[in-house]
Amino acid sequence: MRDGPEGLDVRLRVWVSPDVSIPELTQHMQEEIARYVRSVVGVGVANVETFVENITTESRRARVE
Repeated sequence: MRDGPEGLDVRLRVWVSPDVSIPELTQHMQEEIARYVRSVVGVGVANVETFVENITTESRRARVE
């Protein structure tokens, strides 16, 4: 996260399953993260960028960096 002039800029790196619609998933994640940050932190989110780092069939635990 970086603090920009219009609010926070958030960048996500994600791994997704091949059976997931990537456009739908990233849209939903961006909306939910912006909503969550505004409600919990009280700071607006200017931008949420999502980078699909890999498409995998492995089951992984969620991890926040």
